[in-house]
Amino acid sequence: RRVLFRSTYQGTFVYSQGDRLETMRITHVSDEGGMRERLVSLSGAPGEMLRDSNGVRWALGDGASVLADSGFKRPFFPALPENHEDRAGSSYLFKFGGESMIAGHMARNIKVVPRDHYRYGYSLWLEENSGLLLKWELVDHERKPLARLMFTDFRMGSEVDVGELVPGSQLKKFRTVE
Repeated sequence: RRVLFRSTYQGTFVYSQGDRLETMRITHVSDEGGMRERLVSLSGAPGEMLRDSNGVRWALGDGASVLADSGFKRPFFPALPENHEDRAGSSYLFKFGGESMIAGHMARNIKVVPRDHYRYGYSLWLEENSGLLLKWELVDHERKPLARLMFTDFRMGSEVDVGELVPGSQLKKFRTVE
C-alpha cells in the first residue's frame, strides 16, 4: 500500500544530467477537484504536460504534436511508499545529514547509501515541515553525482497560483478525435 501525500505546491526546478541542463515549472494542486498538475519546460525546446482526472496530455516542442494517455494518471512526483526499511535495509544504509536552505525553505538531508558497488545512491533534501522533496542527487558507487534536481523557487498551500494550471495555447486547441 502506498501513502498518498496530498499537498498543493508549485515551483521552478533545475534538472542536470551530464551536459544536459533543463529548467521546469510545476504546479500541483490537490483539492476537492482531485489532483491536477501542469509541468512546463522553461528552457530548451518548448514543452508542456497537463495531468488531471482525464489522464495526461503533453505538447511536444515541434509546435504541432499533442499526445494524450487516459491510462496514465500518476503524479509527476510520485508519492513515497510506506516504510519498507526492513527490505531496503539489506541493500542500503540510511544516514541523516545536516540541514540546508533550499528555495527559501529549511530542508533536512537524508543519504541513501548502497551497501555494495552495484547500486546507485541518493542524497535527498526534504522540506522540514511537509517532507516534500526539494533536492535530490543520484550518485554512483564512488558517490560522484550522475544527476541532480533542485527547486530554485518553491511555494506551498495558499501561496500557490492555481491559475498556472491553465493549459498553454497548444494544449487548449487539443481535441480528442475518435
